[in-house]
Amino acid sequence: MEIDSALKQRLTDANQAHLLAYWPELNDEQRQILLNDINQIDFDRVTKAYNGIKQELFADPTISVNEGLKQGHQVETQQENIDDLMEPVPDSVSGSIDNTSKEQLENYRQKG
Repeated sequence: MEIDSALKQRLTDANQAHLLAYWPELNDEQRQILLNDINQIDFDRVTKAYNGIKQELFADPTISVNEGLKQGHQVETQQENIDDLMEPVPDSVSGSIDNTSKEQLENYRQKG
């Protein structure tokens, strides 16, 4: 199974070509699943959301991530620090099926 050149270009444009790194190791069924998954991703939307988050994290009025990117500049100093600012979602705002009562699980099932 070959990879469509348009898909390769789409991934390259979105800086996501690494998603195909293990293509040779996949069987045909796994390849089809991967292609289906990739085709469901709206890379433009993901990029816009990510850049919006970066702007919020780096609310420095002297540096605009989007403006820097539009002008073709790399925003390396900010990019290098973004990993330092991003953290896992706190336990207080996420749940676990292991820590949820049977009643609450049933409530979720009814609503779902």
